[in-house]
Amino acid sequence: MDAFAPAPSGGASLAWDGFGSDPRDWYVDETPTPGEENHTPVGSVANGILFPAGTQDFENVTLGDEASAIRDWRIDSTSGIKGIFTSHVVNNVDGTVALHGTLTRWLRVRDQDARDIRNRIYTAAVESPAVHDYTWSFRVNLEEPPAAGANAPALVVQHRLGAVFVNTWGIVFRGGTVHLFVTSSGGDVAATPLYELTGITGIGQWVDIEIDVDLTAGVVIASVNGQMKGGLPIAPDDRIDRSSHRLCYEGSGVGNVGTTLIDDMGVVVDTASSPPPGPGPDPGPGITFTSIDATSVSGAIVLRWEVVGAELLTGFRISRWDDRDPTVIVVANVSPGTRTHIDANVRGGRTYTYVVTALLLSGAEVASPEVTASVSNRPRVLFHSLSAYASDTRVWLGWSLEGEESVVGYRLYRRESGGDETLIAGEDRLGNGMHAYEDDTVELWHSYEYVVAAVAWDSTEVRSNTSMVRIVTAAAALSQSSPNPFRAQTRIEYTLPTSANVLLNVYDVRGKLVTTLDHGVREAGMHAVTWDGRDHKGRQVGAGIYFYRLATQGAVITKKMVVVR
Repeated sequence: MDAFAPAPSGGASLAWDGFGSDPRDWYVDETPTPGEENHTPVGSVANGILFPAGTQDFENVTLGDEASAIRDWRIDSTSGIKGIFTSHVVNNVDGTVALHGTLTRWLRVRDQDARDIRNRIYTAAVESPAVHDYTWSFRVNLEEPPAAGANAPALVVQHRLGAVFVNTWGIVFRGGTVHLFVTSSGGDVAATPLYELTGITGIGQWVDIEIDVDLTAGVVIASVNGQMKGGLPIAPDDRIDRSSHRLCYEGSGVGNVGTTLIDDMGVVVDTASSPPPGPGPDPGPGITFTSIDATSVSGAIVLRWEVVGAELLTGFRISRWDDRDPTVIVVANVSPGTRTHIDANVRGGRTYTYVVTALLLSGAEVASPEVTASVSNRPRVLFHSLSAYASDTRVWLGWSLEGEESVVGYRLYRRESGGDETLIAGEDRLGNGMHAYEDDTVELWHSYEYVVAAVAWDSTEVRSNTSMVRIVTAAAALSQSSPNPFRAQTRIEYTLPTSANVLLNVYDVRGKLVTTLDHGVREAGMHAVTWDGRDHKGRQVGAGIYFYRLATQGAVITKKMVVVR
């Protein structure tokens, strides 16, 4: 496969919309559903995936659509002699579980011996006003691995070069090994293995990938399931526009029979970063270090240096010590042409000092100035959502997040209107792995605000969004669905004291509307409806917890039910 050829630009790009001081300050195109005050609003834009906008999934993309139906995405593919190349949004029908939760919808790319064609899927381009470091993240799952010796598919970050985009760096699946690679507009390629297709990173397993690009340090680093696995030095062609990039799936073409699942794509742009410094002054004869710097990237330290001079080099020796241990150790001896080194054998919470020594053919040595870099030990925890639902005189809460491995427990805080924030449950009751809580200490006609805080192993708190509910009287009556749990269908009864306008909806655990069971003016008395476990489009829902809510004049009642498959 010619995996590194230029690709036509095509499609649309997403303009820079600004960030706050935190690179995670995304802009998100979300609109709350009118009248739905008691659940977290969800995005209402059909077939929209935005970059940069946090981690983007395929939940709002129409089931069965090709990738080209996603706004500003496009597919470059033509029919070949034989074979299949498709990219449909599919549903989770087998209960596949990712590292951080259950996935419900993703992009399924089938690339099965599609001969004599060029298969590509392009996201919209990220355009920034200046050169910045960035991180692309995504999840992949190989349902069928590439055949041994066949051309290999790749997920590639492309940069603009004039009127086209060219591959620069990414990951490629070759046989039983996944590699990080870098290339250039000239086609030169360097690669390093990241992981084998075995165990938790094996066939049929979801794997979290991050590609961190540090243009200042001149290095690209790949992390697998939150751990740094490999890095390569980069020297982008000066003609490449480093402020414009996009993600591309490169099909493998002849000889492959692979199927790849892709989900949770996103990009973080570091607005505090700046372009690499220019070259230093000409030092004249001899060997002189014109620049040296050390940068902490994804739990590793990246060294980059430049030298000029007339004498011949035999190599470089890299030495270091840290603020807790003054012993000088040699961490690497590298070749004369090397100008970048990645030191992954470092510990969080320490500051390291480095010296690079040029080894000359004459036997002399020239040491660089000392440089230092610190490795953060701050845990990485990121909340996705906190949802709260009122049911009679109880409130049901649920939350989701990334970075569970850094969490020792949770603290749940509640604030009543006009009052102070109160801790209602601590990590002694909400341990690691708990993502739900029932608050039965609320009162009618009161409004409450909830916040959950993840307590990391260093005792710091990372807080979720705020979710608010109001407890209202149950003027009408809503019975528990029967049977519950159910597989095929369940019956729901409600009673009205007087003739009234009613709305009976079903929601999933994230507060997303699934279907409407009853709507309109109903007479006083008992009413009954059945739900067959399908959404408003007639599609069968997955197994799990669902909430049904009756809204009528003076009363809103919510209960839960369980679907089993």
